[in-house]
Amino acid sequence: MEVIVGKQGNQRIPITDQYVSRKHCKLTSNGDGSYTIENLSQNGTFVNGRKILKTKVHADTEIQLGPNFTVKVSELLPITNSIASNKLSAPQKEYSIKPLEAIWNEYHDSLLDLQAKQHRLGLLIRIPMLFTVIGGVLTALISDDYRFVTLGISILAGIIMIYGFIKSKNFVFAKEKDRLDIEFQDKYICPNPECNHFLGNKPYKILSQDKCCGYCRCKYNSK
Repeated sequence: MEVIVGKQGNQRIPITDQYVSRKHCKLTSNGDGSYTIENLSQNGTFVNGRKILKTKVHADTEIQLGPNFTVKVSELLPITNSIASNKLSAPQKEYSIKPLEAIWNEYHDSLLDLQAKQHRLGLLIRIPMLFTVIGGVLTALISDDYRFVTLGISILAGIIMIYGFIKSKNFVFAKEKDRLDIEFQDKYICPNPECNHFLGNKPYKILSQDKCCGYCRCKYNSK
């Protein structure tokens, strides 16, 4: 069994971290419950804080991909392999995942609002350029008696430019998105208190089609 881990890998959970490569590392089963991990990325793969090229790990080993993303090996393996590695039993307990619908909707709506805010800020920054062009055209067309009009346009463009600069300085898209991601990852978890694993960026509509948790194997109820 071989698992390619990355943004375009075939690991179990999706990975969106900007510093994780499309094909970041490779996990290969050794047939004895252990795995060999091999780095494939210039951003580095770390085990126990050390950058590695190739080493042996187990299902409960925590690895780091790039500077930020950490994950346990068991979270990357296909469900069948993860279950075998951790000797998990068949589903027994049942939990409702209905509360996760509101968490997903809030996260999704917040991302859309953040993207809309970034788009509006981009438009705001471009407005002074448009005013500059308009002012240049008017300067060429109107008489000296109405040059105050172009002066007013230039002043307005300057005000908008300063306002856009202040807003862009106070708004950092990446940091705000990281905050939303961290809050989401703390809430969008398996409802089994003995598990509480993050369920990935899987939309609730897709999650509700799952019959059980891929980690603890508890039953899901979406009612």
